[in-house]
Amino acid sequence: MNPILGNTYKFDPSEILEIHSQTDIKEIFFVSEDNEYVSMAILRNNGSVITFGDQNSGGDSSSVSTELQSGVVKIFSTDGAFAALKEDGSVITWGDDAKGGDSSSVASELQSDVIEIFSNEGAFVALKQDGTAFTWGHPSYGGDQTSLDGNSVTTQLQSGTIRKVFATDRSFAAILSDCSVISWGDVFISSELNTDLESGVIDFFLTSYDGLSRQFVVLKDDNTVIAWDNNGILYESTNIVKVFLGSRISYALKENGTLEYWDGDVEYEISSYEQLQTANIPVMAIEFNSEASSALLEDGSVISWGQPFLGGDTSSVATQLQ
Repeated sequence: MNPILGNTYKFDPSEILEIHSQTDIKEIFFVSEDNEYVSMAILRNNGSVITFGDQNSGGDSSSVSTELQSGVVKIFSTDGAFAALKEDGSVITWGDDAKGGDSSSVASELQSDVIEIFSNEGAFVALKQDGTAFTWGHPSYGGDQTSLDGNSVTTQLQSGTIRKVFATDRSFAAILSDCSVISWGDVFISSELNTDLESGVIDFFLTSYDGLSRQFVVLKDDNTVIAWDNNGILYESTNIVKVFLGSRISYALKENGTLEYWDGDVEYEISSYEQLQTANIPVMAIEFNSEASSALLEDGSVISWGQPFLGGDTSSVATQLQ
């Protein structure tokens, strides 16, 4: 198959199946637009890379073809560009300049010692062996290193204390060795949140919806849970023993057995959940899908709520759940 260098090309499923059937392919990576694949990068078993599709979204890698002939171990993508991590710790980028195809602003930092790359819809972050991190891509997505220069985020990214980076669809967060967290990009930032995240973070989570990570959630050593996104703090509470993260609604189980929720965007989920609060019986466990939830109570009974045909209505087995 020859490279297809169109401006608006979208792959037919049969073409993808044909490519998958080739025996020398190690992995395939895609750039998508409106849930359609528009370009792909194929990593071969010999460490070389070939690309197909929209030339403006990573389908044309001719400008870096020499660097992609060998040594590539992993490929990452935004909505318009690719970044290849090589076995020598260098990084090669191509595609839409505005979405990470142009990494010239941090080129000197990407020549060696990169151990991992993280990406969202419009930007990349490279984590280096010495614990420093460097970002490039669209400014609104947290990718413009120069726009961060002089502020505390840049100072911390280059402090050598970055342990892990996390990405939502439009932002990034990093946990540092002192158990603090920083976030940047299209994400809510306030002095109150920054203070809360200065220390004591022991675990970090992401929630996803439609395949995209949209929220940051942290658990602190004092059993406080904080959830936030680009609009603000969604939830903050103490005495939490466990969190249950879902695509449409998330729960926090408190030490006294009460259950709290956040990000409930479906009215019936919230109104039916009130039945659980009325019962006033400690919750022992909870299971849920995107549309319905069930809680096991301390007395052995089960209460369910949510979309009836997806598990929210247990009337047919009500006697067995008492």
